[in-house]
Amino acid sequence: NDGCGVSCGDCPDGKACQAGQCIGSSGEVEVIGISPDFGYNDVETPVSIVGNGFKPGLTAKVGAVSLSSIQVAGDTVVEAVVPKGMEPGSYMVLIVNSDQTTGFLADAFQVRKREATAPDEGPSFPDIGPACGDGCSEGVTGGGGGSCTAGAKAPRETSIAFMILLAGLLFMVRQRRAG
Repeated sequence: NDGCGVSCGDCPDGKACQAGQCIGSSGEVEVIGISPDFGYNDVETPVSIVGNGFKPGLTAKVGAVSLSSIQVAGDTVVEAVVPKGMEPGSYMVLIVNSDQTTGFLADAFQVRKREATAPDEGPSFPDIGPACGDGCSEGVTGGGGGSCTAGAKAPRETSIAFMILLAGLLFMVRQRRAG
């Protein structure tokens, strides 16, 4: 099974099933790896394919799906983009040069389905006084972990107020020592 619901039977040693055909390396092209070696099915994934014998004008595939934005960066690196919308699973990476020399790496790229996550509600601030936390003051809604909707100050505002207070204290200490 090539992972796409097509079976090509048993491929001889040195060949792998690709879109219903047994594909083998010509020996002139070698695919060593792909980075990253996984991507999510809901977004495009830029990848770098590393190997030997890559030539300008080549095509690159993950499974039976052609990659886009292919850039051959010398005979050892190909930059490309895996399209979104692929079914989750493990896929071979196939390189076919314009002279039909080929190379592949079986089970080299994994397409993953992204798990649903809760939306990011921004940073949570630590409890910084009676106006925040479990004991919200009157007229302030919310509670616990800095979730009050009024009265709580962001850490930067608190830091600025603290720095002003500290500067004032240092000024008073210097005045006492001088006087």
